[in-house]
Amino acid sequence: MPSLKRFLQPWKRSSPPAPGTEPTSRAQSRSRATTPTPPVPDSATSSNGFAEQTSTSPRLDHQMPNSQLAEMESQQPAGSSEQTGKRPEPVRLDTLVDLVNSAVAVSAEEVQLDDIIIAVMGPTGTGKTTFIQAAAGTNDVGLDVGHSLSAGTTGVRCVKIPIPGTHSNLVLVDTPGFDDPDKSDAEILEIIAKWLESTYRRQILLTGLVYLHRITDIRHDVGIQNTMNVFQRLAGPNAFERVALVTTMWNDLRDKQIGVEREEQLMNNHWRPMIIRKAMTGRFDSQSRDTAVKVIRDIAEKNNKTVLLQLQDELVNKKKSLPSTSAGKVAFTLEEAMKWRLRQLGTALKAN
Repeated sequence: MPSLKRFLQPWKRSSPPAPGTEPTSRAQSRSRATTPTPPVPDSATSSNGFAEQTSTSPRLDHQMPNSQLAEMESQQPAGSSEQTGKRPEPVRLDTLVDLVNSAVAVSAEEVQLDDIIIAVMGPTGTGKTTFIQAAAGTNDVGLDVGHSLSAGTTGVRCVKIPIPGTHSNLVLVDTPGFDDPDKSDAEILEIIAKWLESTYRRQILLTGLVYLHRITDIRHDVGIQNTMNVFQRLAGPNAFERVALVTTMWNDLRDKQIGVEREEQLMNNHWRPMIIRKAMTGRFDSQSRDTAVKVIRDIAEKNNKTVLLQLQDELVNKKKSLPSTSAGKVAFTLEEAMKWRLRQLGTALKAN
């Protein structure tokens, strides 16, 4: 493994806003305490720059706030303080990823506040589980790769790799894929939303997200575009600088130039709204572990920030129902939203 030219700065977790309160800027947080934001009516929407996706079934409003990116937090020099205690030493990520024998599957409850957490998302069959296995350097981490007609990952699963010399871990999160033949996008979003909500209620935030796309796809069809629409609204514009857009299955292409042309089309069209907001791009070849490791490095070494996703903010702070969130309005059809609300009502009545 070639040595890095640069090292991770001492890892300083951003203190997340207490769940149930609206995030404020750093300047505001110094002058006043954070106060809860009143719930936003489910019918409230805001304009965006994204084109609506046409689908065969009626879908809810596809609007997205056009908020500006939060200013990137400047890195602070290493040091120690009698008041705050000694900071951890800088972490060499090439050393981290070499410790493949330490990679283990963990539950959501075992994820810690100071872990580096990177979630992997995208359509089903894009290689999310394979990517995580490659980054971890082992297939023996309790994850199953889907090679049959049915989809692979059915729930949210985590793989932990301890960071030497610290009490922290690198946690890679495997999520079920959208555009699944066996489950609707609404069902997939509900699975992911429950995990994101539960972690945020424990004041745990993600370090970044990886979105995978098959470079072998000839057309950017409705299902793929709808998945991208859901992902964009799940993350929110303020999280785009923590996103890596990664193409997969380059080893399946006979003509690499075709892949290069498709990649350019993605960057200039479908991915452009995210790239102009500082999203990263990359490639993953399943026959080259280094390509997966590079993506993880690019996210972890960019800066020390964690990020509150738009979906987490809407569910916890703004107390929206899942179908009424920005992502929910894309993933749920009108019929699915009605069934979801009836199911929630039935659960509430049984509880009483």
